[in-house]
Amino acid sequence: MAVTGVPGVHTAAAGTAGTTSTEKSNVLGQDAFLKLLITQLQNQNPLEPMKDTEFIAQMAQFSALEQMTQVKEEIRGLREDLAAGLEKINETLSGIQGGDVDTGELKAAVDAVNLLGKKVMAQAEDKVIEGIVESVRNLTTVPILLVAGREFNLSSIIKVLT
Repeated sequence: MAVTGVPGVHTAAAGTAGTTSTEKSNVLGQDAFLKLLITQLQNQNPLEPMKDTEFIAQMAQFSALEQMTQVKEEIRGLREDLAAGLEKINETLSGIQGGDVDTGELKAAVDAVNLLGKKVMAQAEDKVIEGIVESVRNLTTVPILLVAGREFNLSSIIKVLT
């Protein structure tokens, strides 16, 4: 919507453009929009006031501008969170020596974690122990499962009951 013939509008908008940000933009800012609207209301002819539809359209534009500003800030926050997460991943990956990951160890760790809370049968030295997997530790090497108060290697689990 173009506004023409309103004295002082050009100077009000020009006075705020580019002063609050180092980024150059042709987009009308929130403050400039409010100044423009106030100037328009102050300088309108009382015998020919602005039509309701025009005023409602301008208020809708202002509302949309506000919402876009909020979305922009939320996206900026998400980008910062994503960058921080990627930085942590890079730190973790740089800590891996040799650059290769043994997929067998990863599979064993996943298998061990998947047994948490399940009833299993484990081979002890001379007998079979039955119990629920209570915890798992040593996920970076050989996973150790706690079953019925005793520790077992993952390879000692002979059957999953539930």
